[in-house]
Amino acid sequence: MRPSEKLERLNRLASSDARHPALRALADDLWRAATAAGDPHRAYLQLIHTVARDWVRYETDTQRVGHEDIAGMTRQPENPLTVLWRGWDDCDAKARLFVALARARGIVARVEGEVVGDELTHVWPEYWDGRWMPAETTLARARLGDVPRQVPKERNGQWLYS
Repeated sequence: MRPSEKLERLNRLASSDARHPALRALADDLWRAATAAGDPHRAYLQLIHTVARDWVRYETDTQRVGHEDIAGMTRQPENPLTVLWRGWDDCDAKARLFVALARARGIVARVEGEVVGDELTHVWPEYWDGRWMPAETTLARARLGDVPRQVPKERNGQWLYS
């Protein structure tokens, strides 16, 4: 599959995930929590970034199952919250979760990626805030708006993509 096709597919899957009742319920709960802040839109983005970045430990599909493993693409679709219940997954699952949670509340978001040669080497979510803003979800130090390749490497040596 070409990188552009994989990105397109991940974005379609995130749209489908955004309509799932369990994901919508989580999005609604997070939105209610965000409304306590002075800027609920920004607070919601911070919350869903934390959920996708910190509630799901990064582990490559190869480490986990020995090959690429994407629900709805390489195997049957599943509840989009399975990634949270499992507690670990790779960059595309983490990005897809952020995008689905954003879209569930009407925030324009997409899965974007880095292509090297003819391979998609890393993906991350982006949201629209007058321009596309990255939301790197694989590195604990990443903050909303940080450019993925410019986030400092983690101390434990986990540079999560090559």
